[in-house]
Amino acid sequence: MHRADVDPNPYESTTAIVATGPYALSRNPMYVSATVVYAGIAFVVNWVWPIAVLPFGIALLYYGVIAREESYMAKVFGDEYLKYKARVRRWM
Repeated sequence: MHRADVDPNPYESTTAIVATGPYALSRNPMYVSATVVYAGIAFVVNWVWPIAVLPFGIALLYYGVIAREESYMAKVFGDEYLKYKARVRRWM
């Protein structure tokens, strides 16, 4: 994101589609890595409840953030984003 001069702050306007590096494998690599770290910590400390609530957190993330981001990107970048979306999976 830094090389493409795109601010990762979700409250700032997006100026480009980043399709290289981890964004060539996943449309949401930051969310994937945060989910993996969260689950990893839960397993390391051997707590069941964080794993039990993880699906709710992912649903909240999808409906509260990802769906809005994808709608915004489609409006701003049109066909370019739709081609990227068809080529790169959301999670992995």
